[in-house]
Amino acid sequence: MRESETLMTAHVTRDDWTGSAAAAVDRSAHGADLHEYVGLSADEWWIVAIDLIGADWDYAELCVYAVDRKRHGVDDWDSLQLLAEANGTVPVTKFVIRGVMPTDLFADVFRDIHVQLRRRDIGRDLVITDRRELGEGHD
Repeated sequence: MRESETLMTAHVTRDDWTGSAAAAVDRSAHGADLHEYVGLSADEWWIVAIDLIGADWDYAELCVYAVDRKRHGVDDWDSLQLLAEANGTVPVTKFVIRGVMPTDLFADVFRDIHVQLRRRDIGRDLVITDRRELGEGHD
């Protein structure tokens, strides 16, 4: 077993752009279960983070981070919170996912996804004062 490391927020070599992301699970009949999609049992693991690393999504490294439910006694949200409080961190296993296209995963598992990147040096709220469209069919 390797020495443990803390999962940090996303970063790249220069961090010219930084930001956040949010996603809503597709709970409809056609939505895929994330655990099944990546090959983990939801009874054994609780996925708590996803990483996508690389500019070419066809070849990007896709990882999930999951809590071993049995090892850490995690049955529900409350027991996950108790684990975090007791340890000061949440112990996870990193799984590198092979053979799954990130674009397929996002399309099949999530209903909505929002990624926002901002110039790192702005440091202020952005206020939208005008709206325009670009691209085909727009002046």
